[in-house]
Amino acid sequence: MKDDDLIGTQTPHRRITEPEEALAVLESVVPGLTGLRRPEPAVLDWVVLEESLGTALPADYKHLAERYPTFALGDFLLVPLPEPGEEHDSLRGFRDGLDVLADAWVEPGRGPAAHPAPGGLLPWAESDESEKFMWSTSGETPQDWTVTVASRSGGWWHYTGGAVQFLAEYCEGALEPWALPPIDPEATPCLAIGTGADPLSVAVPLASLALRFAPRARPRTRRRRCTAHAAKRPSSCGRRHGAARNEPAP
Repeated sequence: MKDDDLIGTQTPHRRITEPEEALAVLESVVPGLTGLRRPEPAVLDWVVLEESLGTALPADYKHLAERYPTFALGDFLLVPLPEPGEEHDSLRGFRDGLDVLADAWVEPGRGPAAHPAPGGLLPWAESDESEKFMWSTSGETPQDWTVTVASRSGGWWHYTGGAVQFLAEYCEGALEPWALPPIDPEATPCLAIGTGADPLSVAVPLASLALRFAPRARPRTRRRRCTAHAAKRPSSCGRRHGAARNEPAP
């Protein structure tokens, strides 16, 4: 991730600040998601994660994790979430993801740094083609953090909303994908297998044991399109969360 590879910034017309609203928008865009919802909100020990990471985590992410287990969107984007009693496993996942980021993605002095550097990147999701979805941890509180997306082709970009709102707008087609394939608004339950993988733990969608979300270093070749999502969905807007404004890097 070099400064020269920055594609630009996309900004929602209205940043959603209430976790409940952000999740409601995601659920409206991905109707099947509600079928995976926990019967009751989970009680998670956020202190284990936040004290060890040295930072609080955004409220929209915590609200999502308390209501949903790990899932995949479009059999492409894995959203790993902590489970009650397994917070230490999730912490190991965050740490392993930071190690992968530092070893294979960031270059000191030539682009963004990894957390815990000031404003550093903290991964929270990953695609099956190794794209990274991260928080840029700058701002007065975690509620001010923005999303940074890094493609395995080398390009990367910012989205100045929260993680849950990003998922909603990406699934709706309201974003320019910018080095990402279009995504089907379909949610798949995932079962984590093994430990010590990246945050973005090795996982198996229950409906398709052939699919693996395994951590990989960024290859040097150009990315291939995900054949499962070859047909681009038309962009839409006008929902209550609005479409995004796109500002390519100068």
